[in-house]
Amino acid sequence: MAAREVGISITVDRPVTGRVTAQKLTDYTLDLYGSDIYFQRMGRPRSLQDLRKHVFVGYIPELLFTQQLNFLDLGDGVEVVPTIRTSSVIAQVDAVVSGAAIGVLPRYIARERPGLKLLLGDKLQATRSYWMSVHDDTRQLRRVRVVLEAVAAAVRADRRSFLR
Repeated sequence: MAAREVGISITVDRPVTGRVTAQKLTDYTLDLYGSDIYFQRMGRPRSLQDLRKHVFVGYIPELLFTQQLNFLDLGDGVEVVPTIRTSSVIAQVDAVVSGAAIGVLPRYIARERPGLKLLLGDKLQATRSYWMSVHDDTRQLRRVRVVLEAVAAAVRADRRSFLR
């Protein structure tokens, strides 16, 4: 944003530097998912401790732009190292749907993919936030305000889908 290469950004982290104005769009929930194809091959984990024996998909650590999406520490002393790594959440979803791995995925995306099964219910759940930011020098431009308002209104109208 500082170099004016981006007019508006939507991020998981709230910007803390620069002359930008940030607006929280919404919280969203992530859960652990697998598929029947995976369970037939590897079994279904029944506890956090079981997860150590399973194949995970996750982000490429060197390309992870925020620690908010680092799900290596799953709680109760359980740490996992993704066997399948990607920079794309859609590729992670596809890996889970195909049965190649299990993974922590945004609920609003997973809900739309037939075949994904929630694992461990409320034992493994994370909430993150989306932030929309704009440089202070451009936020009063009409074209920028129109887009900011339209994005915020669309998220408000669909807010429940991010959390349920």
